[in-house]
Amino acid sequence: MRRLLVVLIALGLMFLAFNLACDEAKDAAEDLADDDLPDILDEGDMDADTPEGWRFLFAIELNADQAESLDEDWYVPLELLGGGDDIDGQIIAAKQEQLEGYGYRLWFSTKAKVEDDRFKVDADVSLLDGAAGGHGGGIYAFYSSDYSLSFIAGEVSDCEGNAKADILVTATDSPFFTYTIAGGKWALPVWNVNVTNQGDEGNSVEVHFDDGDCYGSMAIGTALGDNGKIDAEPYAHETMGDNSDVIKPDPILMNAGVPAREPSGDNLDFELCDFTNWEAALSDSGDAYPFAQVLDASYGVFFPGGGETCYALLSTGGANRQTVTIMRTVEVPADATAFKISYDFISQEYAEWVGSGFNDVFTLKILGSPDYIIYRTINNTAEADLWEALSDPTAQAVADIDQSTDAAQNDSGKIFDGHLKANARGPRITDHAGAFADYDISPYQGQEITLVFTIADVGDKIYDSAVLIDYIKFE
Repeated sequence: MRRLLVVLIALGLMFLAFNLACDEAKDAAEDLADDDLPDILDEGDMDADTPEGWRFLFAIELNADQAESLDEDWYVPLELLGGGDDIDGQIIAAKQEQLEGYGYRLWFSTKAKVEDDRFKVDADVSLLDGAAGGHGGGIYAFYSSDYSLSFIAGEVSDCEGNAKADILVTATDSPFFTYTIAGGKWALPVWNVNVTNQGDEGNSVEVHFDDGDCYGSMAIGTALGDNGKIDAEPYAHETMGDNSDVIKPDPILMNAGVPAREPSGDNLDFELCDFTNWEAALSDSGDAYPFAQVLDASYGVFFPGGGETCYALLSTGGANRQTVTIMRTVEVPADATAFKISYDFISQEYAEWVGSGFNDVFTLKILGSPDYIIYRTINNTAEADLWEALSDPTAQAVADIDQSTDAAQNDSGKIFDGHLKANARGPRITDHAGAFADYDISPYQGQEITLVFTIADVGDKIYDSAVLIDYIKFE
């Protein structure tokens, strides 16, 4: 009996210790919820809009220390979110940040996932070489994507070769922005970039780098090996368990210095038939065919009904160059509400390579802005008939493409085969219709801005696409 009594007492003490341990664990969890995790915020508490194509999940406000710990050990119990059984899709976290002149925007923080009844940082994905995803104290929101999501993680140096922090990084097909951290490292989530598939799952994305004095860009798309056009090496990439591709391009050097010049309203339409008041990234490689030119050939073919004579032409590729940029500093009139640009997009990719991984990109941005005025690619045709064949021989051979040793040989020869129809030149695929692109310029009234036009080649770095700019104007 005495031995049994001792055993029972021991078991009782163990049971008590177990309960105390459980209570302590419960208290610790409650402390985590009460102290480390402030109240869960809903969508109505956000100043930043939920991006189209993304689903808002929840938000929390973190202090600076908590944000600094936004790493693989950080989590939110699903019970605090009401279960989370309906959470699907790929998930990211972003900090709500107020950008001067642009309102509240979303600064990409990190990739997240649901695992073990916890909402946690995805430690399986190293986007910034182990660096935490926190950007200081503030509101962090979590979103799931409606579409296939990839991540691009790279390094960038400025025009002087410095791999530094605080360079603004944006990307087409991404509503988020970021800044580089030490070493010029950066990462962003983007839609529809898959380096092993083309078509709808292999859309191209252009990434832009901007530190105010220096500008650069790169295009990411499919590189499918020996595909009948060119033997291209794929980008280094890693596929995660949720089918996310983490694409790791080679480090890039920004190469376009921002011109320090007085703003001017002259030659916005290139009617001086040169680049007066424009900063053009002309060829520095000795190539006989400059990447940026002002021409007057076949104006009426490219701009039917237009009232001008000359236009600028920016071409992709050539001499292993992927992107070409021109810039223009202007003062926005105090009463201007709209900015308009008349342009055409011509290519050798039509018709046999439309829908492939050779998806060249044309963009227009304002320096320092997270937004895009124009984002058009070869593939992003909302309707099958947005492209049409070029039949005029002079237009087909514009900028001497028929003489270039760097142009692709199509079935019809070294010519520009097609271009956007005259009524299909809107700013992006969601509002493509119209003869020109327009943009609400009201926030910039009376200010100096620098416009940045870039065309990027995807997949082959050859002379096979061009953008033609007729004019820009304010109304």
